[in-house]
Amino acid sequence: MNNTSSFLLPFRAMYFFTFFAFGAFMPLLTVYLQWRGLSGAEIGILTALGPVVILLLQPVWGMLADRYQIQKPLLYLAVGMEILVAFLFPQAQSFLLITMMMFFLNLFQAPIVPFTDSLTLQYIEGKKIAYGNLRLWGSIGFAVAVYLSGRMMEYTPPVVIFYLFAASMAALWFTLLPIPAKKENRQIRLFSGIGQLLRMPHFLLFLLSAFFVFGPMNANNFYFGLYYLDIGGTVAGIGLVFLLSAGSEVPFLRMGGWLIARFGLENTLLLASLISLLRWVLFLFLRDPTAILFLFFLQGFSIGLYLAAAPQYVRRNSLANLQVTALTLYAAFGNGLGTMATNLVSGWILDRFSPLHIYIFFIGMTLLGFLSLIAVKGLSGTTKTAKSYH
Repeated sequence: MNNTSSFLLPFRAMYFFTFFAFGAFMPLLTVYLQWRGLSGAEIGILTALGPVVILLLQPVWGMLADRYQIQKPLLYLAVGMEILVAFLFPQAQSFLLITMMMFFLNLFQAPIVPFTDSLTLQYIEGKKIAYGNLRLWGSIGFAVAVYLSGRMMEYTPPVVIFYLFAASMAALWFTLLPIPAKKENRQIRLFSGIGQLLRMPHFLLFLLSAFFVFGPMNANNFYFGLYYLDIGGTVAGIGLVFLLSAGSEVPFLRMGGWLIARFGLENTLLLASLISLLRWVLFLFLRDPTAILFLFFLQGFSIGLYLAAAPQYVRRNSLANLQVTALTLYAAFGNGLGTMATNLVSGWILDRFSPLHIYIFFIGMTLLGFLSLIAVKGLSGTTKTAKSYH
């Protein structure tokens, strides 16, 4: 038991440093861009650009990994390039150069989460290890980072977020060294895998649900800071809200395995999307920084359960020789296309209305995602017996 626990330390560190980097950077990116003097429309374009890159290129990373069995070398490359881009980004002064930096930042960010998930799911397959118990370290890292970066921005220019990002990516690079990667002889055509997956109705509907549910979840990381300031909050308060919200994901990630075993993957995903919908509705009525602070646990409930269930659903409902491709395709629809559409429309809303109206849009998106998951459950069959997923 001790040996197993000891060997899991690199996996825990991998998730911690991956999401520490994202937590230090993403929630305060719009604050940095406003500090640079960009308009709401320009911010909308930039925050939408990343998901476009992810949508188009994330599946290519997955197909290359599946075809040539090189996901760890590709992961090393991606993390190393992220460090380089993080140091170059603050030097970009014009909108064109900032756009170029956003492109490269997202190009190399695209495979990181799907590849780390793939390495983890490969290792724990057949073992009595719950995925959520490892993934929760990512939520801890995100929570610590967003609070730390928010506090630091009270005393330093917003550019500090890039140096925190680079430092965490450097730690991640060394953390990956002891983590094993399985190699299997798989003869697949590079681009045929996507077509095979998209011809599976239940998988296609699941991707649609990821678009509608995960898009607003991700976009909230960019636009919550502006909403919170609009209702009278402070920059340090943004960090505190994210600390509590991301930290609250930890117990729900931990209990995710129990809920999945008891109620099944589809029902757990439905519950997560329903709680997310409730969260956005409450944002319309509780326009007070203190009241919003006390809603932190709803993020843990919704995102924690969704993150615990979604990668397992993808792995168990895709083709055996295309599991990395399936994970990157899922990330491309949720983190890519869904986030792109949500960010782009949110930027347009921000210029014409207020941050509050962004959350009205989130309600509509999440409701469509909930309905898509009901269709997924219908295709899966209501007689399917819930079983334990590890």
